[in-house]
Amino acid sequence: MVRKAFEGVMAGIADAVAYAEGDMSRGKARVVEVPVVDVKEARAKVGLSQVRFAETFGINVHTLRKWEQGKRHPHGPAKVLLAVISQEPETVLRCITTGRDQHQTQSRMRPAPAMRKKATKARPAAPRGKSSRNAPQKGSAGTRTT
Repeated sequence: MVRKAFEGVMAGIADAVAYAEGDMSRGKARVVEVPVVDVKEARAKVGLSQVRFAETFGINVHTLRKWEQGKRHPHGPAKVLLAVISQEPETVLRCITTGRDQHQTQSRMRPAPAMRKKATKARPAAPRGKSSRNAPQKGSAGTRTT
């Protein structure tokens, strides 16, 4: 069984190498084209301010502003999320709201006693003023004794 799996993996690698070298008969490339999204328009469809939109979808507000100003462009998962928001804003909000409601319910629940952290004793605060740690010691270099 292991040998059969190994042979399958090696055949896949050989096909990938052949495809990369130009032999298009040994594989299929699946490319997903994500449309360019007008970020400001997508946010307007949801009806949220920049701050609320950023908080809701886990985006840094400064990044969102740069996207809207055209100084930067979203890529990867952010680009996909914005495309989905642009096409189906109600669906995305419904999913986010449902997830948030479930999370809030779970966060109100107290963990089992075994899961709670044990309290640790607080260390006393350091005295104010000069730190004795940095003060030169008697008889050490840099101090005068007269």
